Amino acid sequence: MEALDQLLMACHCQSINLFVESFLKMVAKLLESDKAALQILGTNSFIKFANIEEDTPSYHRSYDFFVSRFSEMCHSGHDDATDRM
Repeated sequence: MEALDQLLMACHCQSINLFVESFLKMVAKLLESDKAALQILGTNSFIKFANIEEDTPSYHRSYDFFVSRFSEMCHSGHDDATDRM
């Protein structure tokens, strides 16, 4: 995931759309995991992605899954306080 994060950060605005769909699929898989460490990794990668400024907005992307998943994670009941997000 670190390699994907670095690749995402190195993309220029014009070429980022070629890579984003694959990147977001990988982040979604991490967020679907039962392991808190993978969920945290996916969350951190999504934050890096969200902080990238694009020249033109991409209206064809759907973030419904991410909104739903992050909402679930906010209300999670992990016993371990370090795993709660």
